[in-house]
Amino acid sequence: MKSRLKLTVFAAAMMLITVSAGSQSQRAQRAATDTPGFTELTLELDTHKQRFIQFEPIPIVLRISNKTTKEVVGHNALIFGTPYMNLFVIGEGGRRHRIPPPTSMTVCCGANSTPFEPGDSYSRTHLWTLSLGETFPQEGEYRLQVELSDLNSQEKISSNVVKIKVDAPTGLDTEAVEFLKHNADISNFLNGGFPTKQDTLKEFVARYGESVYGDYATFILAERYLGAQEYDKALEHFTKLADKRDFFYADKVKEHLKKVKDKLGIAQ
Repeated sequence: MKSRLKLTVFAAAMMLITVSAGSQSQRAQRAATDTPGFTELTLELDTHKQRFIQFEPIPIVLRISNKTTKEVVGHNALIFGTPYMNLFVIGEGGRRHRIPPPTSMTVCCGANSTPFEPGDSYSRTHLWTLSLGETFPQEGEYRLQVELSDLNSQEKISSNVVKIKVDAPTGLDTEAVEFLKHNADISNFLNGGFPTKQDTLKEFVARYGESVYGDYATFILAERYLGAQEYDKALEHFTKLADKRDFFYADKVKEHLKKVKDKLGIAQ
């Protein structure tokens, strides 16, 4: 009798253990299913405006955010040139054409996992200055999209599609383009990393400073003067941009002006 009772108690105990283990397994499965993964993050692309003149730099504004109700582990390496991010131009039939990084930003550090709480977001802005002529060879409408992968390159998310219109230059812009065709690498002229001759930059700013390309060229020239410690000339050119709050490099202009004035002993 006692033996049967012991067997009954043991069997009941094993059943409870089995049920408990099964319940824990089910809870684990539900937790894994309910927990949002990298693909639950939202990647958004913006260009500030929709119409550009040929060879005009294009702002690329990227934002990654968690619009779910739970924490999502992702990263904020929204940097072109890393293995995690690619830019595409979408052609006819929806076919995507991957293009080289649109900026010459140097990637010097690795990316780390970042937890995004519900409502968290991170944004980064780039200025597209490379291969403008090759990517947009003629006037017309273009569609852009960015793709971002996780740090293991196993999951990917795609941004919304942005449509932009590239117009042919007119008036002074046409004259500026003709000048660049004969004197510089027009597709990459407005990227500060390209070795455009100083005299070419100076002549372009003097003649075409009021063109759509003028402010960018002025900024590049001013930074060169700053690097060469020609503070008077740097001050002159940064001052031309000081009141242009919508200029892409407005914050940098402000920082550079402060530095130049400090060097020259000018009261702020």
